Amino acid sequence: MKILNNALYPIFILLLFISCKEPKSYEKFILNKDKTDLGTYEFCLDMSDSTRIYDLYLYTGIDEPGKNTQIPLYITWISPSGLKYAENVCFPMIAESRTSFSWTGKSPYRTSIVPTEYGRWYLSITAPEESEDFKLLGMGIVLEYKEK
Repeated sequence: MKILNNALYPIFILLLFISCKEPKSYEKFILNKDKTDLGTYEFCLDMSDSTRIYDLYLYTGIDEPGKNTQIPLYITWISPSGLKYAENVCFPMIAESRTSFSWTGKSPYRTSIVPTEYGRWYLSITAPEESEDFKLLGMGIVLEYKEK
């Protein structure tokens, strides 16, 4: 019996090693009530691996969707060295799930990103909390990793 147990240890260790792969994405969702005091959604993106390229998706949940098909966003990137890049974008409402009372959706924001600097980037998103067309429940990001 002891010989059988000793023979199973290497197999168990091998299976454990194979199952411990690094995740291929990072996700975070921030509820409206958890925004910063400045009214922004703040995300930290680890883009420190120079052997990868990155895809960044935005997603949200909306209460009472109306006829508007886009949400205006002001997005600021802060590089590891502190340089700031900012832009206005319109987030298209591409529904993944929709009811008569709510909507959730995910949309590509940037694909095949190769950072100008490797390290931790900070992303700040300012969005209208509500308008006549919607009430925003929160904002989220999905950062996917791919090998170059």
